[in-house]
Formats: sequence, structure tokens, C-alpha cells
Amino acid sequence: MFLISAREAASKITEKIIEMLDMRYDMPTATIKNIAKTSDDPDNAIRMALQQAHMLIVVIDPDWLQHPDEPNLNPHDRKALNLALQSQFPMMLVLVDGAELPDPLPSDLTGLEAIEVVTVSSMLVQSGMNTLAQVIAPAVSDKKFTPIIDTDAVVAASLSTEEREQFLKHEPMVEAQEEALEPAITSSRKWSRRAVQLVAFSVSLVVVVIILILIFASLKR
Repeated sequence: MFLISAREAASKITEKIIEMLDMRYDMPTATIKNIAKTSDDPDNAIRMALQQAHMLIVVIDPDWLQHPDEPNLNPHDRKALNLALQSQFPMMLVLVDGAELPDPLPSDLTGLEAIEVVTVSSMLVQSGMNTLAQVIAPAVSDKKFTPIIDTDAVVAASLSTEEREQFLKHEPMVEAQEEALEPAITSSRKWSRRAVQLVAFSVSLVVVVIILILIFASLKR
């Protein structure tokens, strides 16, 4: 599971991140805003979500906390960042369209400057998503993927060395047998085609003879 902290100003980038996480990792993603909105105890809901998640992704647009007189970060998002910093929870900063962290940072967010950063441009979104996917990959290394099973490899692995060698030789032998039989199969197919052609010719000849007899009989009348 991933958590995302983002302002409404970065909603398009947030949607792209959610789509990318779903396509690449097939894992649920939730925004801090929605978690807080759907709970009677937002702080506890955020704390529980952090315990269950792999990473908190913080989407930072150019106006993110850049106006000290007008705090523009949702208090629930700020709470999530504060809890993540206190518990050293895995985080990733996504700086959008040249955004920068405030300098100095508010005291409750000190430590954000040490978090790994990925930059994303609205003009080159896909490139940014590819970079973000590569950077967060270690955070989902425990995710269980279902591999495509190579049945031949599984069988070979269960055999002794001698049996494995015979098993591996089996397929080439089958191919060789098929190649040896190929001329006979081809010849048989040729004879089949000739037989069909001969029958068709015979039927056509009979039809022509009958037509000629009918024409001759009508002329005699």
C-alpha cells in the first residue's frame, strides 16, 4: 500500500502517480485527504495507515508552504508528514514543476530536506513516472509476484544429473524424429491431393458425357 500527501494544486500529478502504482505494482494507494475524510478519528486513521503502508509519497507543488502568512498545507497531511518523520517511515518527495522546499522548513517538518527527491514536469509526466517507479521499487521488494512457471525447468530440477541429461536430450530426439518423418508425411499429403484431383476430374468427365448424351438425344428427335 502507498500513501500520498498532496495539495489540490497537484491533483493531476497525483492521479498519474496512482495510475502508475496500480499498473506497475497492483497495490492500493490512498491519499491522506481521503483517509482523514472517511474517519471519525483522522489522526488515528492516519497513524494506522502509516503502519500498513510501504511508503508515503509527498507531492510538492511550487506553492507548497511557500507563504508563511498563509499556511496552505492541509493539517492532516502535515500530521502525516510529522508522524512519518518521527518514526523514520519511508518517504519520497516528488517536486513538481520546479518546486522547492521552504527554507527554512517549519520546525515540525525538519528532516524533510534529507528525504530522497524525484522531480516531475507537467510537460514530461511519463518520464517522471518512470523515474519514480525505479526509485520506489526497493520499497515493494517484499511484494509477492506470480512468476510464469517453466514446467520443463521444474521437471529437470527434480531429476538426478543423469536423468536430467536424458530429459534435456529428449526434446532434440523428438524433433529429429519429426524431421525424419517429414518426407513421408509430405509424400502422403501429395498423394492425397492427387487422389482428390483424380476424383474431381472423373466426376467432371462423367458430367460432360451425360450432357453430350442428352444433347445428342434431343437432336435425334
